[in-house]
Amino acid sequence: MQTNPNYDTQKDEIEILSNILFEQLKIIKEEPFYEFEIAIVPDTEEPKIKIVFYVSFTEEYPNSLPKFDIQDKTHYVSSKEINMLKDKIIKYHTEESCGMPIIYQAYEMIKVIIF
Repeated sequence: MQTNPNYDTQKDEIEILSNILFEQLKIIKEEPFYEFEIAIVPDTEEPKIKIVFYVSFTEEYPNSLPKFDIQDKTHYVSSKEINMLKDKIIKYHTEESCGMPIIYQAYEMIKVIIF
């Protein structure tokens, strides 16, 4: 029995993400909280960069920030840029969208800044 009060909101967000991102979204586990990764690559035939956005929902998400990490699997992006992206996502959540799902917006933010 699911006891997470935000489970339905989180499940809905995962369903929307899977309909938009298709094979880019990989669900690692669903309970007790969703844990997943999103592969982010440029829209080219042979991408040289592959960013992976790891997300783990908490019981409080979307009212609090989920656990997340951004990794460059190709070592093309500097750690300074990765940290700047993390800060932008945190700022976006705290200033503009606390209480609302933000994963797709964070995905787009990463994609626009890196590519």
